[in-house]
Amino acid sequence: LLCDWRTTVVQLEHQRNLGRLSLQSAWFYVQPAVGAMSLLARIARRACQLRGAALLNEIHREAQHRAGDVAARNLCLRLLRATAAPYAKAVERWVYEGTVDDPYDEFLVIERAHLRKESLAEDYNATYWSQRYTPRSEVPAFLGEGLAEKALTTGKYINAMRESRTTIHTTTTSSSYESSEFSLPPIPPDGLGRLALGGGASSAGSGTHAARINAAHRHASVGLLRAVLGDGDLHGRLRAMKRYFLLDKGDFLVHFTDNAGEELARRAPDISVSRLQSLLELSLKLSTASTDPHNDDLTCSLERQGIIHQLLSIHVTGGAKGYAPADADLDLDPDESQMTPKEALRLTGFETFA
Repeated sequence: LLCDWRTTVVQLEHQRNLGRLSLQSAWFYVQPAVGAMSLLARIARRACQLRGAALLNEIHREAQHRAGDVAARNLCLRLLRATAAPYAKAVERWVYEGTVDDPYDEFLVIERAHLRKESLAEDYNATYWSQRYTPRSEVPAFLGEGLAEKALTTGKYINAMRESRTTIHTTTTSSSYESSEFSLPPIPPDGLGRLALGGGASSAGSGTHAARINAAHRHASVGLLRAVLGDGDLHGRLRAMKRYFLLDKGDFLVHFTDNAGEELARRAPDISVSRLQSLLELSLKLSTASTDPHNDDLTCSLERQGIIHQLLSIHVTGGAKGYAPADADLDLDPDESQMTPKEALRLTGFETFA
């Protein structure tokens, strides 16, 4: 549109140089562009400080307000389609690859790269799963809240698989779920397809792009569920937790306390964790847990505080993060849940074994 306007200006200048341009004829020639240029100036003034979804929604609202003017509405939609192209490309990379492509900090998903999955092994209250990828407060109108949440979940599923195992790139529109390895959702040749930008709030989350985001979500969710239930052996691991932590068959613990009782009776700083691990492995082999395929995953350690102080720490931390029941009594001093160095030195292995 601006190129057409520059061409018009050049033609008017040429007419002026030939002495054929009057004020009336100049006004006549620029009249067709007045409405379009006024509309562009109006949008530019309103959107000068906006970016991302806010910018797209401002242009979308302007298109909705111009529903009675076909030419103005088509101009707004043309501008909206061009503006939404890089945003849609970023959404495409997210739902098909799980990659946040956001050099200008305006994409739908906020990535906090400093949060690592390794923190889950150190803090059961780690915010990795809930805070590593979060949505922005405003989403584009062509996505809608529901579809934006589904797109967010799709990328999370892909990243969950990427963090845990190797992925296979798939570029065809057909996919097989027989492979034991997780494959990325197949990317159509035209990506998300043509965006449905002209509808109102009732049409949000519809169109070709919505169907393809839903298909990518199904692919990712099926792959992750298969990996968790099949390759991850979720049922077997739950049975192992029942055996070892709920003592469904606790004969291994009897063997372990008999073999390691003398070691655990010593002060915690004087205990060899590697020796305890060896005794634990021996106890497992001598018990009914010897046939458990997950018994090699059972390890032991010595905590830095006793069980009472650990429970107090969980209680205080859970209340601070909103995990405690609404009627829980949280009138606790956080310092009371921490042991002093002298108290920690007096702990025995029985008190700190985990």
